[in-house]
Amino acid sequence: MITKNLVQGSPEWVEFRKNGVGSSDIASIVNAEGSFQNREEVMLSKLGFEKPLTDFQKKLFNEGHEWETVVRDRLNEQGFNFAPCVAVGEEGMFASLDGADVSKEMLLEVKSCSSKERFAEYCEKIPEHYNAQMQWAMFITGYTKTMFAIVHDGELNVRVVEANKEVQLKLESAAKDFLRDLAGIRSGMMPMPVKEVYNSDVERLIGLKYGAVELGKRLDEIESEIKAISERLLTENNALQLTSPHITIQWVEREGSVDYKKIPELEKIDLSKYRKRGSRFIKVTLK
Repeated sequence: MITKNLVQGSPEWVEFRKNGVGSSDIASIVNAEGSFQNREEVMLSKLGFEKPLTDFQKKLFNEGHEWETVVRDRLNEQGFNFAPCVAVGEEGMFASLDGADVSKEMLLEVKSCSSKERFAEYCEKIPEHYNAQMQWAMFITGYTKTMFAIVHDGELNVRVVEANKEVQLKLESAAKDFLRDLAGIRSGMMPMPVKEVYNSDVERLIGLKYGAVELGKRLDEIESEIKAISERLLTENNALQLTSPHITIQWVEREGSVDYKKIPELEKIDLSKYRKRGSRFIKVTLK
């Protein structure tokens, strides 16, 4: 394991993180379920467009850091020797570790949970985004085991997670793609994801968008009235379908969509190769 002499949370550490992919980035980069951000938001933060944290988010993060120290000390009293550090791998890849026990070649990942229900859920099954962080840390360090410690209101649940090479290879590939795109944007070879602009065209666009919003509200009102009148007519006439010279009113039955995430047989199957080709479209959002 190769380490870098950086104090986590220091200005030097913050600057260092801007140029690479760390454990807290990788889950968002692969859009793992439960991630704090998505790939685009991570890219923007590396380019200097990071959104400021809310007071609530700051509180959660501060509490999390405090629990890291408490849990690490408690485990060290039981015979471990976990120490926080920043491990580095290939250029642009790193992991800020809650703890690493060099003698036992084991890492520590601490997560605090404010919700008792969520705590029970995480004790039962490790979330996808946490597993991605741990697999990334093991990939960077070469270690094969991580102690996952989840804590709620002083109650601690600990288990050992094994390295998964298949998952790590996917994370490595996604990180390399991300770093290549980051370098391309910074060099001007790829378009900037965000750029501040304001001119007459933007003013016109804002006016059109507000107009569309008002029309949308009116359309919702019309659709709601159509639904109410139609439902009343079908109910009063005790019919599944009503006809007139200019309109047909009928009940339509449609099957619900399949929640593929709840099919156990598909849990370990990579469905990405079955995904249809993506599309590109323009989205305009009023702030």
